[in-house]
Amino acid sequence: MGNPPNPSPSPTAGPSQPSQPRQEQQQEWHVVQPKNNRRPRKPRPVVLSSSATRTTGAPRSLQDITSEYHRLRQDPPTQQCCTTIRHLIRAHAGACSRVDKAICLGMGTFDPPDGAWEAKRRAYIQFLVFEAMVQEMETLFQTTIQCTFQEPLLTDADTAFLTARGHTVVPAPLASTAVTQHTLLYGIHLYRPLYEEALRDHLPSVFVGTGWETWDQLMLPGHHLHRIKDMHDTYQKWELPQDGTVFTGTWLYWRPSNPAPPGPAPGVPAGRPA
Repeated sequence: MGNPPNPSPSPTAGPSQPSQPRQEQQQEWHVVQPKNNRRPRKPRPVVLSSSATRTTGAPRSLQDITSEYHRLRQDPPTQQCCTTIRHLIRAHAGACSRVDKAICLGMGTFDPPDGAWEAKRRAYIQFLVFEAMVQEMETLFQTTIQCTFQEPLLTDADTAFLTARGHTVVPAPLASTAVTQHTLLYGIHLYRPLYEEALRDHLPSVFVGTGWETWDQLMLPGHHLHRIKDMHDTYQKWELPQDGTVFTGTWLYWRPSNPAPPGPAPGVPAGRPA
C-alpha cells in the first residue's frame, strides 16, 4: 500500500533543499545526518485503505490523470530532482551492475479518495523519478526494461494510465516476490515486512527505499532488515535529493559490477558475510 505507516515506523530527517545536479561531486548526494540522543522524527504518511470511501465526487478519468502528469513533469523542483537522478545514473552506470527489469512497490494512487493534494503529488513525483531512472538505464544499457507495479490503492484509471505507458500492474505478492539479482527495486517509505518480503530471495542490482541510516536508529533486532544493511555495507550508495518529504530518508543502493552478488552461506542468514 502506498506510503502506509510502518508497524515499526521509519524515522526521517527533516526536509532539505534539492541537491544541485553535479555528477562530479558525490557529496551532493551522500549527506548523512548526524545521530544524536533525541528520538528521530517519524514520518506521518497518508493512511488510505483500498476500500476507502470516496469523499470528493466522481473518480478522476484517465485524461485527468494524464493531463496532471504532463503538468507536473514541467514543475521546476520535480525537473531538477529528475535531472539530478539522471546525472547520477549516467555518471556511475559504467561501474555498476546492469538492470533488466524494474519493480515499483507502494507508490500510491493518483486519485486518493479524499482528493488530498499532497498524497496525489507524492505519487506523481515518485512515478516521475522512477520513470527517469528507468529511461536513463535503458539508454545506457541499450535495452528495454519491463516495469511492474504493485499497489492495492490503484484505481481503474491509474491502472489504465500505467498500462498505456507500457507498464504492467499486478496484485500482491506477484511483484514483491519477483525480485532478481538484476532488478531495480523501487519502494519509498514502505512497511518493514514488505521490504523483507521483497529482499528475501535476492538482493537486487539497484534498491531505492528507506536506507540503513534510518533503520539503524530504531535499534531493531539483528535479524530485521539485515539485507538492507548488507547493501548499505557493500553497494555504492547515494541519498536521494529532497523534494519536500517525498524522499526523506531514501537512498539509492547500486551493486558494483565487479564483486559477485552476495548470497547465503551455510549456517549464515542470507546476505550476511560468512
